[in-house]
Amino acid sequence: AAWSVACAWLAAIPLRRGERWAGHAIWTSLLAWFPVDTAISAHLNVWPNVALNCGALAVTVAALAWAWPRQL
Repeated sequence: AAWSVACAWLAAIPLRRGERWAGHAIWTSLLAWFPVDTAISAHLNVWPNVALNCGALAVTVAALAWAWPRQL
């Protein structure tokens, strides 16, 4: 839950202002969380969590791609 709150804050304030570091922080946290959590879940045959992780990743990547600051 704390990760979601941190990402929501990063998206709501600095990313909305166009500060690219916030997007990089979200991408980095995704790259740290997704492979580890998904691999462990798959190894332990917890397939509902694997599916949930994939869905969460897809939604987060789509939202981040949409909100990513554009160069003028």
